Amino acid sequence: MYQPLLSMKGKASGNIKGLLKSMNGDIKIQVHAYFYSKIINDWILIIEPLKIAVSLDYNSMRLILSIHFEHAAVINITNEVLEIMAKIFYTSAGELNRTPFLKPLRSRSAIQILNRTGVDFLMSSFNTCMKYNQQNIPESKDSTDGASKIVRNQCCESISDHDEQAKMRLLPLFTAEQKRNLSDEYLPILDIPLSCDRDIQVFQLLPNISMMNDNGATFMYVEPVVEYCIQNQRLRPMINTFQDIVDGTDMLSSQIWSPSDQIYSQGVGNYWSSPYLEQDVPEWSDTTFTLKVDRDRHMLPDSRWIWINNWEVDVSGEFGTEIDADGWDYATDFKSFTMSKRFFKEGDKCRRRKWMRVRMMKMQLVDHVMRPIPIIMQYSTVDNKQQITVSSYLTVTNNCDQDVTVFGHKYSWHDDRLLGRLKPGDEFSVPIYLTSLTHLRLAIRLENERSSFNQYLKSKRCMILPTAGNTCRRFIRTKIYLESTNTTEQYLSARTLHFILTIDYNNFHTHVSIDPVLKVRNFLPCVLKYRLLEAAKQLEYDDGPEVPDSVNPGKSEEREIDVGEEAGSLSIDPSLNPSISFHVPGYHWSTYQRIINRPGSNRSWKVNVRDESNHLTPPNSTQSNESLSHTSVIVFNGLSEKRNTLTILLEVSPNHCPILTVYAQYWLVDLSGFGLRFRGASSDVLGTVTPTDEVRKTFAENTKTESGSLDNWSIGKEGVTLFYAKDEKMIVAVDHYRGDGSGKQKRKIYSKWSNLLDISNISPKTAFVVADVSSSRQYEFCYDVSNAPGFYQTRIVRIYSRFQVMNLCRETLYISQEGCLNDVTVVLPSCSVPFHWEDASCPLSIKLSSNCVNWSVGSICLDKVGITSIRLNDASQSYPVLQVEVRLASKDQSVSFVVLIWKSNENPLYLLKNASSYKIKCFQQRQDESKEDGRGFDDGVNVISSLGCGSSSQLLYVSDFISDVNCGIISEKDGVVTDSSEWILEEGEEKLFGYDDPRKAHVLQWVVLDVGMNHIAKIDIDKIGSLSVVEVPGGIQIGCTVRVENSTKVIEFKSMPKMAGNILSLMQKKIHINSALSRQQGDNYKLGSIGKLKLTLDIFLPLFAVSIIDTKNAAQAWREVFLISVERVKIHLSQAEGHEEIELKVSDIQVDNYVQNAPHEVMISCLLSEGEPVFHLSAIRKSNDNKLSQVYRYIAIRLLDVSIMLDRRTVETVMAFIESIQNYQNPKSFAAKSWILQFTKDMLQEQKSGMLSVSDYKINHDRLYVEELHLHPARITLTFTQDWGFDTIATHSPPILQYMRIVPSISNASLIFTSFVVSHAFESPAVLKDIIITHYASQLTQHAFSLIGSLAIFTGPVDFLANIGTGVRDFFYEPINGLVHGPAEFLEGLETGSLSLARGVFLGVVRGASNVTGVLNSSLVNLTDKNFIEERNTYHRNIDDLTRLSNNSKTISDILTLAGGSLIHGVKSGAVGLYEEPLDNFNRSGAAGFVKGFGHALVSAVIKPLVGFGDGAILVMQHVTSSDDGKKIVMQKRMRRAIPRDQKSLKTSIILSPYDEKSAFVQKLVSNGNDGDIYLGHLYTDSYLFIASDQFLWIVLRRTNKQERLEWEELSHFYTARDKFMNIFIFTQKGLRSRIIELEAPKIMDFYNLLSVKREQMTNPLLTSFDSSIDDFIGNGIMNNLSGVKTTQAQHNFGSINCQDIYRNREFQDEIHIVEDCYSRVKLLSSDRSTFFLSLDEEAWSLVSAWRSMYSGINVKHCLVAGFINARDDCIQLKSALLHEGGSPCCHIPSRDYDELNNILTPGSAIIFFSWGLPPNLEQEGRIILEVETNFFLCRLLDKKSPLNRVQKFEGKGCDCIFLEKSVSDWWAKYWILIK
Repeated sequence: MYQPLLSMKGKASGNIKGLLKSMNGDIKIQVHAYFYSKIINDWILIIEPLKIAVSLDYNSMRLILSIHFEHAAVINITNEVLEIMAKIFYTSAGELNRTPFLKPLRSRSAIQILNRTGVDFLMSSFNTCMKYNQQNIPESKDSTDGASKIVRNQCCESISDHDEQAKMRLLPLFTAEQKRNLSDEYLPILDIPLSCDRDIQVFQLLPNISMMNDNGATFMYVEPVVEYCIQNQRLRPMINTFQDIVDGTDMLSSQIWSPSDQIYSQGVGNYWSSPYLEQDVPEWSDTTFTLKVDRDRHMLPDSRWIWINNWEVDVSGEFGTEIDADGWDYATDFKSFTMSKRFFKEGDKCRRRKWMRVRMMKMQLVDHVMRPIPIIMQYSTVDNKQQITVSSYLTVTNNCDQDVTVFGHKYSWHDDRLLGRLKPGDEFSVPIYLTSLTHLRLAIRLENERSSFNQYLKSKRCMILPTAGNTCRRFIRTKIYLESTNTTEQYLSARTLHFILTIDYNNFHTHVSIDPVLKVRNFLPCVLKYRLLEAAKQLEYDDGPEVPDSVNPGKSEEREIDVGEEAGSLSIDPSLNPSISFHVPGYHWSTYQRIINRPGSNRSWKVNVRDESNHLTPPNSTQSNESLSHTSVIVFNGLSEKRNTLTILLEVSPNHCPILTVYAQYWLVDLSGFGLRFRGASSDVLGTVTPTDEVRKTFAENTKTESGSLDNWSIGKEGVTLFYAKDEKMIVAVDHYRGDGSGKQKRKIYSKWSNLLDISNISPKTAFVVADVSSSRQYEFCYDVSNAPGFYQTRIVRIYSRFQVMNLCRETLYISQEGCLNDVTVVLPSCSVPFHWEDASCPLSIKLSSNCVNWSVGSICLDKVGITSIRLNDASQSYPVLQVEVRLASKDQSVSFVVLIWKSNENPLYLLKNASSYKIKCFQQRQDESKEDGRGFDDGVNVISSLGCGSSSQLLYVSDFISDVNCGIISEKDGVVTDSSEWILEEGEEKLFGYDDPRKAHVLQWVVLDVGMNHIAKIDIDKIGSLSVVEVPGGIQIGCTVRVENSTKVIEFKSMPKMAGNILSLMQKKIHINSALSRQQGDNYKLGSIGKLKLTLDIFLPLFAVSIIDTKNAAQAWREVFLISVERVKIHLSQAEGHEEIELKVSDIQVDNYVQNAPHEVMISCLLSEGEPVFHLSAIRKSNDNKLSQVYRYIAIRLLDVSIMLDRRTVETVMAFIESIQNYQNPKSFAAKSWILQFTKDMLQEQKSGMLSVSDYKINHDRLYVEELHLHPARITLTFTQDWGFDTIATHSPPILQYMRIVPSISNASLIFTSFVVSHAFESPAVLKDIIITHYASQLTQHAFSLIGSLAIFTGPVDFLANIGTGVRDFFYEPINGLVHGPAEFLEGLETGSLSLARGVFLGVVRGASNVTGVLNSSLVNLTDKNFIEERNTYHRNIDDLTRLSNNSKTISDILTLAGGSLIHGVKSGAVGLYEEPLDNFNRSGAAGFVKGFGHALVSAVIKPLVGFGDGAILVMQHVTSSDDGKKIVMQKRMRRAIPRDQKSLKTSIILSPYDEKSAFVQKLVSNGNDGDIYLGHLYTDSYLFIASDQFLWIVLRRTNKQERLEWEELSHFYTARDKFMNIFIFTQKGLRSRIIELEAPKIMDFYNLLSVKREQMTNPLLTSFDSSIDDFIGNGIMNNLSGVKTTQAQHNFGSINCQDIYRNREFQDEIHIVEDCYSRVKLLSSDRSTFFLSLDEEAWSLVSAWRSMYSGINVKHCLVAGFINARDDCIQLKSALLHEGGSPCCHIPSRDYDELNNILTPGSAIIFFSWGLPPNLEQEGRIILEVETNFFLCRLLDKKSPLNRVQKFEGKGCDCIFLEKSVSDWWAKYWILIK
């Protein structure tokens, strides 16, 4: 069962009156549709409710339908909808059923339970009751819901007959052997859901405390504790930049992955030393640099503790972005360090790294300690069946290419325990009874030995416990020695295997990955070998002897990698500066290159002279230097002297395990049929081309490799070569002709080099020419550049012959260039050959022959796309006719133009048919016989032409072939013509027709034989409906007409008896007979179409809108980004006798832009003209019984001027939607290996056949005839705004986005596209479409150069010249135009022209000044503050809103008022800033901040008024110019759609409802014009407007419009009382404050749902309830039910005593005195007193009060107080409390019951943490970040309001943390947290 994709609902009602012959009526239809979104697992509205009125009127075979949409039709499109539509469209019908885009419905089918815990367990359904017997084996009592089952280890069981709320219980069944590693008993895990929204859930297997033996200790499990210390270093004084270091050295002096020539050790060649300045920090300190720490003297608390590892460096972090390989992060000074880490940048002088060591209590390392065991539940779907995998929390994966055995260890174990052997790619889950282990050990099993531990080669023990909270990542380097190492020499020369253990901790789920130290990827189309070399053999081993510094070079490893494969290396030591060498078939080994494991272009090392030439910075790279991988050049020398060098690239992706990718810069694919030579080149300013690289060939000679082997690709064979061009440009020459299947032999060719070809970017097919050296021969090729799918570093350059001739006949054909018949090209049947010009001076056309002797009279022009028919001139009497089509090749076809040649047997282009009773001779008119445009008319034309183009209603049968002169009427002509190419048609005979010369006039001459007539009639056979009539003796008329039948032009001759009068009289008498010349069955005449239905359909749509919604952020924030509005759409369809007509009119088209922070509100708009539609399509199609052929009388399309305004953000958003479609049209998720193998296979097949595949080219039979096609000219005005501060483009993003990064701003660039007019087109729709696309694409390319004059900085001058140019034109044109009519008109014209000239000069000056002022203002405003910029943008948006909503045009006084307001705003903001900005900076940065703020305020006080004056001037100038032009300002059609959240759902699902104006207004109020906040929902009541946004709760008093904004973090919780009160608790500086709001009864539930949208973001969401006592201040009596507190506490509001001056008259010596004074009092407090909470709060505030009295004014320092109270009935272990930022150690102030020795917070005890920051300065604000970690939660607190002030509870611990206080001011913060 699958979830339906679409759901459509609707209803219809109506009233129809009448009978079958006459009826009328009206129908009302209502319809809407929904789409099922997998993102939110709910239905969303895609077609908003529509109301449609249909009126019907049928009478006398005439049906009139009128469809009127009563309101706008709106369609909502999301990314997901586009992806599904693309997947359906681009997926074949057979694959559609297997496409998993439909979501399976949840069913009650069986759920598979997979056991990977290492033990058997008992599973029972939700209602199964379990009890225990004396043997501790559970027994089950079955219920109706299910029974208990035993699930064996590594086995699977199923649960059936369940619902979504069903749950299960698990109980492990440990064996006696397994219990030796555990405590006595464990309780079952209860209430495990069978359905879960999360993929992974953690449950705790808890010990059974009641069944402990008498000797057991307490249940308290003390977790490991991590000790930290920070190592600090400063750059030596003689080093300032990397230029000061020696060549070949490393500025970072890295010991791991150093790019230096020397190996760094402590004190040797090191550029860093311990801090040496007077004010520097200690070398070893805490995280705040304030407390000196001696790492080597770090002591254990007492003898009950033990170290379980040595000190090790913390290397967690993003390599190359946050830290280097040795764990260092960098800053310009020690005071600049913050909580976040940063990699080295030029100018950094200081660095730090963290060392850590873990200690545990010895008691906890005993097997029988009572400890909880985490159990992992993984929810997944396998084969559309739900599966739950139960495993332990510890899993191990082997990512190496070698088998690895894993052992586990714990302190209490005498030896290591074997866990298992992992093959490459294997993963296993450690049994839960062994998960208490603390170390892992890797081993390699010796061959032919038993599996005893002593027979394994082992690594050191690696500690795997978490070291930074419950969610972190660690990297551990370890090694295994493969040889005996008893002496120093043996240690140095021993072979080793090196591994990296990547340990991920995620909520008790620990995953260990065993990775190699290096990975190498082969993206070459050949086998790759590599060797690794260590610069020295150094050893660092815990059990070995001390090893002196020494160097001993030696090869470490040699491996081979297949195509597209990846290999991991274990044999090198990253600390020994490894180098690498490569080998490809046909070449020598390359020189060794250092492995540079650093970000590209990072100035942290200096290469030596040898390696400097190998470093590569791609010239087209636009990414930031810090994010690029390091790329170097690898050069191979050929095995023979004749073979040129080969250059490939090596890219190193920086990481702890670096990935080395070997690839070619370019693959040159030669599909030309020639052997080509290529060479990299460059050009100078004068255009002189200079070769820069070695020559590469695609068809190497004298090679010994086997044909078809992949090794051929490396040496340049079989049409492919690997190519490198330093400047990413190349030149091409022809080396030889490879021969073909027609018998042409291979020959040597000497050609010139081509012009410089740019291959730096992806490009479509581009033509180029290569000329021969010694002759006028010319070779035309084309090339394109594309990315290699799956590995975008490589680009594929394909070279094709521009023309390819394909013979689809069964006989051999011969072709030759016109004028060069001596050079013949043979084209075998069903084969193709490339064609090039033998003589460039001759016509670019070809002649055809079937015998290489008799050539066709005419020729085919290859530079004109289209189809024609040509007659061969051979010795036979049949004169074969061939059809030739010159076709534009598609993007995927290996040619630019395809010349298809086939015989006219099936659906020919022309067919001669003689239906008369006479013998007819016909032939093509000779060029010299045509008069005046190739046509000779006589007096007979007057008779016919006088008819006009009569419609079908006038004369049915004549309308099939008669029109006026312009429609192709050809008259008779006297004279006899003899020609060898003539067709003799006997009576009833049909013959194929072909031109002798297609380039001559397409006029057919014909004569009636055997009647003694010499008159020759003519007819234009390209015009459907052409007619020629001849009267023969006996009163018989012979007519010839042209019509379409089955994609064939039928030229038919037919006789009919002479009727009374002429044809004109027949028309006048309206004689209704069938056309005597139309094709019918037999010779019988039939009556015309009588009684056919005449249909008229009118559709009116007032507005059609498509709302584009961006859903990339999933449930975070959906956003409407575009609104496509099409207004007043009118469609008229009519079908009458003889023709069908369609007309489409659109009054306005506009695309509104709602992209966040987009500078242009409207992306696309049209120039409106009164009474004229912006888009008009009109088409008339001739009715035809033959459905295979379509005849259009007229097609016309017109589009008024279009304005397009773009910016980088908008372009990226559009491309994101386009990629949603292209991902299915051109999938990018290729595996490199499969793509390369398939590519090379196709290349071998193509080179073997030497031709294009005939099956890829089909003959077009579905041709249509268009008598007139007119696409009117179009003008597009383009504006592009660059945003240099916005950078989100990925490395491998589409090329257009790469260009957007470097393109400057463009203003009002005009792109004018000329009209496309075609008469009598007879082509297939596909060919016609390609021709039209090519027409406009070529013009678009030409317009690219015009954009240079439209850059924003040039906008003034260009616009000035444009307006003056218009004025000058009118100045000369208007008087001359008036002089034609008379003197008065001449004077009027002179006046008009003079005014136009003056107006043009005036507008040019004003517009130029306006544009320049705008550019200056945009630059100046960036020098002000953020608030001013936001206020300015809001002011401009308000002006735009007023302009849009106002119906009346603004006067100059209105504009001056707005301009004055802009100036006043600038002056006021500058004046206020002089006061506010220094104070704000003082609060952040102290005295230095005050000085900085005052200086910035002075500058802003000058700039802000200037900006205000400039904005006002722009408003005035724009008003003047727009008033003169009469142009209307384009505004958005409506405000951005509001997309609220489902207020009834705690998951805050998205609601996509119909557009609501009120919601949009509220959203605009929330965003405040800066798009900084996200609207979630709102509620209107009689007195209030409540708004929920992503950041705030808004409470607006509707009577006074007073607004109150509350941050969600400020809210504690809320609840309702008495069904009409909402009580909201808010944290303030004086504790928790209650806000009671009285609402109407129906609204209280709505308000509760609105607040629930952000309930999880509140501080205490667990206290929220729907109905509580209004007198319960905290909520739910939380202060009364505290099991861990010894005495009931008096009600106290924490923080209510704040701001009391406790120490007004007391002085303190220093900070320590304050802490010690408080410590002495808090140590006496206990929970056995009812005032315990009150006393704690007073002591906490005493710290703040004393601090305020000591540090105030200019000496201010921030301080932070955080208190924790344990109200649980069990102990809480305090693992660590440290400052990530601050200026002091973290002071502990515990209560009496606190266990200070073990850091245990016993029930009822409390502890206060106190810390302070550094004095604020310009580099940092002196902030404080405190992190407290316990065994139940991780808490992070800041000294300011922030969403980071949260408590993260560990899964499965059953702990609740309640904030009792959250008071924050500008310089202090105070928190109290109650733990339940």
